[in-house]
Amino acid sequence: MNTHKNARLTFARRLQMVQEMTQHGLKACVAASRHGVTPRTARK
Repeated sequence: MNTHKNARLTFARRLQMVQEMTQHGLKACVAASRHGVTPRTARK
């Protein structure tokens, strides 16, 4: 996966966010705010 220098989420951080949402039942808006991205980005 190619990431650009201004990317907020690397592959590892995106994986961590998805695991929080699936395993711990966090909503996209909560996970997004924890990782500094929008809920739309979290749902991708």
